[in-house]
Amino acid sequence: MLPRESDGMVVFEEATDDTPVELPTNYTKSKLSPKSYLFPPTEALFSFCFKQDDVELKDVELDTRRKVLFAVRPCDAAGINALSKVFLDEPSDPYFAVRLERTTLIALACESTTPSCFCTATGYSPYWDEGVDVLICDVDDAYLVRVMTDKGEECISLAQEVFSDADESHIAVAERKRIEVESKLPQKGELVGVAEKLIANFESELWEKLCRKCISCGACTYVCPSCSCFDVTDEWNPFGGCRYRSWDGCCFAMFTMHASGHNPRPTQAHRYRQRLLHKFAYFPLRYGMNMCVGCGRCIDVCPVGMDIYEIAKAMVEV
Repeated sequence: MLPRESDGMVVFEEATDDTPVELPTNYTKSKLSPKSYLFPPTEALFSFCFKQDDVELKDVELDTRRKVLFAVRPCDAAGINALSKVFLDEPSDPYFAVRLERTTLIALACESTTPSCFCTATGYSPYWDEGVDVLICDVDDAYLVRVMTDKGEECISLAQEVFSDADESHIAVAERKRIEVESKLPQKGELVGVAEKLIANFESELWEKLCRKCISCGACTYVCPSCSCFDVTDEWNPFGGCRYRSWDGCCFAMFTMHASGHNPRPTQAHRYRQRLLHKFAYFPLRYGMNMCVGCGRCIDVCPVGMDIYEIAKAMVEV
């Protein structure tokens, strides 16, 4: 899987044997996160068949082919790493676990940024490598390849003849370029270690002022590289059916709707507050890292101009 330009935007597509490995010239980040290759928007969990007074269950056949996600940007790699914290926590999710085990993640360090990028503000970097199997950095006359895992080593060994040992000058160039690209990012204050402040302001009236314009379209959820919420539904007939899970989002009114009709998050401000606290408070308190990786996609696609960074910053500074 690698980034391709399609209809004026960059998306990840499956490559074939005759697909030339050529990256789009305008590639800073793809329109959609490549997380869907590990956590599909909709997937079958199992099928079932009615047998008189019994029900027969049948596991789905997972695609267990070995895959490479190539030229993933570090923010997306960080998003996949955040997903792994959720899905591999005990008890682990077998569907995600199999896909991740069979996937080699090759990240490409950023050389440019967009106005919505803010990865350094959330504790990440254009050269982030945690959870990555291989990190590639452009060092002008060559590419510096950093092998981070055994899977990465296995992948590189398939074409060992095209690699040579790096020297100190290559490493120095990579460090210089890291500093340069980080300086191009919008200079924003950090949102690291702010969980307690956000929780302390849980009842603040400012939530309603800042979040009321959310229209619950779900665009932010569907472009986010780290959102992990899903719903489970059954499609069936008198003979049997299938159970599916599909992406869901905490900004939807039905997400917490009870069968009684009561909704513990009755307004859009309550629901957006949950989204923000999940990213910057609940997740980091449990896993030690922000769930928001600062890719800025949610800012890019929001039809009413909501900015998760600015809202989080405002709530921290109450």
